[in-house]
Amino acid sequence: MFKFGFASECHDAQQSLDLKKEESSEISLDWVPANEVFLKNAISIDILQPNDVEKFKIGSEVLSCIKGTTVSSVINSTKFDVEENICLAERNHSDLIPSKYEGGLKLWECTHDVAGLLHQSEVSGKVVLDLGCGLGLLGILALKLGAESVVFQDYNADVLRCVTIANVLLNADDSQQSRCSFFCGDWASFADLSPVCNLIVTSETIYNPANYTKLHETIKRLLKPDGMALIGAKSYYFGVGGSIKQFEKLVKEKNVFEVETVWKCSQGLSLFTESQDINITICKIKVNS
Repeated sequence: MFKFGFASECHDAQQSLDLKKEESSEISLDWVPANEVFLKNAISIDILQPNDVEKFKIGSEVLSCIKGTTVSSVINSTKFDVEENICLAERNHSDLIPSKYEGGLKLWECTHDVAGLLHQSEVSGKVVLDLGCGLGLLGILALKLGAESVVFQDYNADVLRCVTIANVLLNADDSQQSRCSFFCGDWASFADLSPVCNLIVTSETIYNPANYTKLHETIKRLLKPDGMALIGAKSYYFGVGGSIKQFEKLVKEKNVFEVETVWKCSQGLSLFTESQDINITICKIKVNS
């Protein structure tokens, strides 16, 4: 079980944790096969009160999002059947249980930065994939910017049931909701179910180097030849070993996509998180011409 993020701890501690990561990566993991999750399967948002929701302004758009404390109360409630792996992660304040829970209940720092670039992009009429969507704010923003349809994907079905779909219902009217689809499970089998897309957005999904090839193959299969993917990540994920440079290196070695750094900052933004020193990079990849 890991809790991951950017940090500036000493080099010896970093090497120790990376060694543990490498040892754990040798254990074969059983990844959950992909399936579609439907709006009717969502946990009802009727339980929400006004103070259970917070709002974020991104460009000209204002998005509503269920607060983390409310999500926790839903997960811990005996009224709802929520998978044990998510309950375990919640009880242990863990961001990651490899192949069991993949951090979908947290609003990650890079999300705001990717959203800023998405807001400046041509989204109207596009098929958009929010890959590793978590709370779903990137996909919801795309929907409000006029996307033809939005595919929301997260590893855990109950992340979609508890928060992603609830956030879509908070922000979208019936017509917009009808243009959404939701999928859980592993990227490899998800690529068999999803439509191809003009635009893929993903925030902080490159923390595990063991999944880089799978992520690259998923984008390769689902991105239209004239499409674009925006990938936001921290420079390094302390404790699990992933880094944006490592992922860029793999992309260049595969020689399928052109990769370009389109945005970078060295300090966290306070809109979604407490201000802290972090290094965030957003890469754009397109099919080689």
